[in-house]
Amino acid sequence: MESGHSGQCGRQPYPCAGNEQKRRKVDHVGYKLCGIWFYLLFVFLFRMSDYDIIYYGFDLHNGDHISWTSAGYRHHAIVSDAPTCGSKARIIHVRVDRQGKTSCTSSSKCSSGSGFFLSGVSKRQPTSNLNSFSVYEEQWDFGKAIQKRDLHRYRHAYCYEPHAVISRGRTRLGRFAFDPRTNNCEHFARWCKTGRHESYQAANAR
Repeated sequence: MESGHSGQCGRQPYPCAGNEQKRRKVDHVGYKLCGIWFYLLFVFLFRMSDYDIIYYGFDLHNGDHISWTSAGYRHHAIVSDAPTCGSKARIIHVRVDRQGKTSCTSSSKCSSGSGFFLSGVSKRQPTSNLNSFSVYEEQWDFGKAIQKRDLHRYRHAYCYEPHAVISRGRTRLGRFAFDPRTNNCEHFARWCKTGRHESYQAANAR
């Protein structure tokens, strides 16, 4: 009986060692899950980009705040009638009323839509020398911007419903008191979408 008891004690460490290994594996998996959770939280709270790239025209939705590159800057607009197929959508945006030295003069940069516009912020031209600007609602072909993966849709933590975003934009149709630093196309689009009159391009250009 005594030898049997000692034999049983001699085998005891082996299942304990197995449990320890299992415990270490569980702890390792737990650390990994915690690391992934903190990483996702970091990306959500402090992500570098606050936009999605549009790959197809049907990815656009009414009320979207979008932008694309023009003359080295991001031109911002609101989608008022998203395409069900193709790449043409109606947008509400600020653009220059007539062609001038400060507007887009390259056909390669302007051919994606109708008319000319100044997109963003210019430090070289004083506001008094700029052409007159207005808010327009018009059709725009985003085929080239989509092909170049240059059409962005912005994400906002708080924003108006799509119909309200469009309605806000339409209330501003007509002459627009454009200022590259305090009242540009991004100010307008963000105001329509969120009610906040701000431009990250203008802030970064200072």
